[in-house]
Amino acid sequence: MSEKKEELVSVEECEKSSASTIAEKIAPSADKETLEALQKFTNIIVKMSKMGLLDLIEGLIDEEVIGRASEVFVTTGLLKALDNFDKLTNILSEIDYDKLDGTAKLINSTLEALSKDSVKPVGLFGAMRALRDKDAKKGLGLLIEILKAIGRNYNHK
Repeated sequence: MSEKKEELVSVEECEKSSASTIAEKIAPSADKETLEALQKFTNIIVKMSKMGLLDLIEGLIDEEVIGRASEVFVTTGLLKALDNFDKLTNILSEIDYDKLDGTAKLINSTLEALSKDSVKPVGLFGAMRALRDKDAKKGLGLLIEILKAIGRNYNHK
């Protein structure tokens, strides 16, 4: 089989030949359109080789590299996301991105509060005492607005 490759076009011939000559040697009985396409393809390959891209691609085409990449990237979650890509893009298109800056800060402070180890239980009177604090009042107001929005948009099936 290697003899057949050398028979078609050797590496030495490629180095000495132009792209059109190589194309003619690869497909001697091809029509003009096919030869032009092969010539363009050969030119592209030569440029990629000079830029070092072929070495990079060759390094990526390795069973171990492909195996690791598939383990990292091809997950059940990703497959579900791809399966529901249309739904996800519709949801993402409805987001008001101008409001995200403040929302990110709010989410981070909420996550910080949720990560506290020592949260003491609060009863009715403790809640009433806590509502003397202006930040607690703002937080309760926000929770009420969130509950209203959820109620408006909740569709029970």
